[in-house]
Amino acid sequence: PPRIAGVVLTGGMARSARLTERLRQRLQWLAPVVVLPEVEEMHALASGVLRVLRGQELPGDYI
Repeated sequence: PPRIAGVVLTGGMARSARLTERLRQRLQWLAPVVVLPEVEEMHALASGVLRVLRGQELPGDYI
């Protein structure tokens, strides 16, 4: 099976301390849990797609 490098919680759900703490408790055995509430997901996604379309980066497989 693939090794999981980490679990990243972003956006609106990452602003809820109650939710992120419960997720951290349940997932920390699987991989490190990182909470990034300030990340702008749509900007990050669009930037990633542009890098792939421009040939600067290969698309990744995410499970």
